[in-house]
Amino acid sequence: MFLKLLKLYNFRNIKTDSIAFEERVNFITGQNGAGKTNLIEAISILSTCKQLRGKSAAELVSWGKDEFSVFGLIASLSGDKEIGVSY
Repeated sequence: MFLKLLKLYNFRNIKTDSIAFEERVNFITGQNGAGKTNLIEAISILSTCKQLRGKSAAELVSWGKDEFSVFGLIASLSGDKEIGVSY
């Protein structure tokens, strides 16, 4: 299994974005404040349904917004499955 696609809406500093991943190794690079840690947090939420570093779900919503959503497309031997978390 692997995360094939990540979709974010109003998640921290990312308003709306979709990120595709490869099956093997993926590198996440960028300048400070670009959202690298936010991507890791989003993946963590999909994996464990828990926030990193004890943050409340309300702290993960983009500034000035009321809600966030994180969706993932998981590739597995039995076919692709979509999972998601909203607050």
